[in-house]
Amino acid sequence: MRNNSSTDTVLFVDEGQATAPLESTYVTNTSGTTITTSSAAAGLQQLDSHTNSIHAVVISTQLPEMPSEELLSQIRERRPEIPIIFILDSQYTHGITQTISTGCTDYGYQGEVAASKERWAGRLHNYARRYRAEREADTTKSRLELAAQASSDVIWEREVGADVVSVSGGFNETFGYEREGSIQFEWWINKIHPDDRERINSDLEQTIANQEQQVESQYRFQRADGSYAYVKDQGRIVYNESGDPTRLVGAISDITTRKTQREELERRSEAIEAVVDGIAILDESDKYQYMNAAHAELYGYDEPADLIGESWRELYQDQEIEWFESTILPEVRETSSWRGEAVGTRCTGETFPQTVSLTKLADDGLVCIVRDISEQKERERELSEQRAFIESLLNALPDIFYVLDRNGEFVEWNDRVPEILGYTDQELAGMAAVDLVPNDNISIIMDLMSNIFTEQVQEQRESELITRSGERIPYQLNGAPLVDEENNVTGLVGTGRNISERVLREERLDVVSRVLRHNLRNDMNSILGHAQVVADNETGSTVQQSVDHIIDTARALSSLAENANRIERALSDNPQQQPVNLEDAVDTAVDNLEETETAADIAVDIPEEKWIHAIDDVTAAITEALENSIQHTTQSSTQIRIVADIDSTGEWVTLRIADSGDMIPPEERRVLVDGENPLEHGSGLGLWLINWVVVASGGELRFAESDLGGSEVQMQFQRCDQPPSPFPNE
Repeated sequence: MRNNSSTDTVLFVDEGQATAPLESTYVTNTSGTTITTSSAAAGLQQLDSHTNSIHAVVISTQLPEMPSEELLSQIRERRPEIPIIFILDSQYTHGITQTISTGCTDYGYQGEVAASKERWAGRLHNYARRYRAEREADTTKSRLELAAQASSDVIWEREVGADVVSVSGGFNETFGYEREGSIQFEWWINKIHPDDRERINSDLEQTIANQEQQVESQYRFQRADGSYAYVKDQGRIVYNESGDPTRLVGAISDITTRKTQREELERRSEAIEAVVDGIAILDESDKYQYMNAAHAELYGYDEPADLIGESWRELYQDQEIEWFESTILPEVRETSSWRGEAVGTRCTGETFPQTVSLTKLADDGLVCIVRDISEQKERERELSEQRAFIESLLNALPDIFYVLDRNGEFVEWNDRVPEILGYTDQELAGMAAVDLVPNDNISIIMDLMSNIFTEQVQEQRESELITRSGERIPYQLNGAPLVDEENNVTGLVGTGRNISERVLREERLDVVSRVLRHNLRNDMNSILGHAQVVADNETGSTVQQSVDHIIDTARALSSLAENANRIERALSDNPQQQPVNLEDAVDTAVDNLEETETAADIAVDIPEEKWIHAIDDVTAAITEALENSIQHTTQSSTQIRIVADIDSTGEWVTLRIADSGDMIPPEERRVLVDGENPLEHGSGLGLWLINWVVVASGGELRFAESDLGGSEVQMQFQRCDQPPSPFPNE
């Protein structure tokens, strides 16, 4: 037999070895002790002699002198609540139903228990421990009956003059200590906050002096972690026949959370009164129960009391009331909250914009928070006007304006971007800038963005942009970093300028330069050659021919220079289209030709008052076409026919200049038609001048074979109405 009064003890009643595995495992795995008997009589005797120290009984059904059911019944008479576990023989089935119904706590077959002895030992330990705890509670129950009238968080008891204080198990849980039963009174006193001790002693002394039985105090008690808990201590004093206190019992409640919440409520209440937002509480009948001073002030009232008991409808006009009742309040009832903007009315009748937050309470009341947003609305209006002004300026720019994020995607843009590139705003949103440039220009754009993002510098590049229709337009792109308040680059802002005219002008000037170099070199070589002939032959027909050639070449150079001046002037002045009377332009060109005393038979058939869109130099282009017909012929006299006709749409006029001379060489026409590439065999600037003037006038230049035997130059112009006379009375 092993026994220790401070541990759980189990009585085993077994004639054989049916319970031996369980007993051995129980002792090994737990701190419990066992008492073992081999007969039912001995087991009852042990139970009687150990009134309070046996906490569970294990019975084997292999008891020949007394049926196990009878033993169970006798144990229940002595200990009605003690746990009883039956270990059944594998052949045992008789009376099992009766055994369970008469009070068996648990049972298991011998083989099953042996196989799961670890689990059964734990189960037995729990039965015994629970029973012992219940008996100890019963022992102290009578001494704590007085304290049961108070809170039962922590029950304590102290005999007057004793050095210890008995506490309940809730003490450790409440304050985090690991102490059993009794603690030293001096230790207890030292855990009370120093600032509270004198007051507690004074209250207790005054209570005893008044022979009062109830005493209550609030103080701070130190927890195991060093922090202090706010506690409420409700005690009762027991006096003897002489009126002297003999015992004190009480109950301690941890009110830290409650006190903290109360203090927090007080702070919030102070904060509510200090905030600028209006805060109010409405009851279920929509009347004000509470409001802070700010709420009353928002509506022009001096005190909250002026509105307490009044309906919220006093503060809104009919239209707002109808909106709240039909839309907002039903939403609050369904979702428990709502936040939005409304218009309130002050006591003076003045209205003001506000944000309103409504929260439903459990009693169907409402918490209402109101903020005056008059200044915010004014700032929004000013910002809106500023933004509209800036947008109007940006949209008035002839250049494109754009904002890209760090990914190089469009964030904002002016109207020129979709107008020029042909994409909608929806398509541009989130589109990458590199999607709008040809592949051979992507590196240019990537380099521009990289420098702006990493170096935070302004950059400028030239690149072509591709429109939705596939047209490639040369642009000069400028970009600068876009930064936030912390100077972090968030994107870039940029502009783009169409440099098509500049590029075209540069290309045309390059053509002029190449033609001039080519013709000047050839003609000067010709002049030098013939001059040498003159030098070598002082007289004779050869000298006269050379002199004539020198004169003709000089005239050609003079004409070349004049055409070059015209082209340079046209390219530099950036001429604008305007209404031109085609008949007047042709007449002037013919007059210019006749002044040169050239041999030509010119027939003109231009209807009167036929107006076209063209630039000023259109007359020079017509003159050049006529001169070209005369100069490039081997005939002694050239026949020229000038006519104009209108196409079937009535929108275009074609001026046709046909001659009987030689055809314009194919290589000359190919250079004009195929584009302004380096000149291969161009003989002069005349055809270039004609082409550029027609194109600048918005028209088209074509060549055909004339029915007169030579070439036909076709200049197509857009037709226009005759402009009003600047002198309407004439």
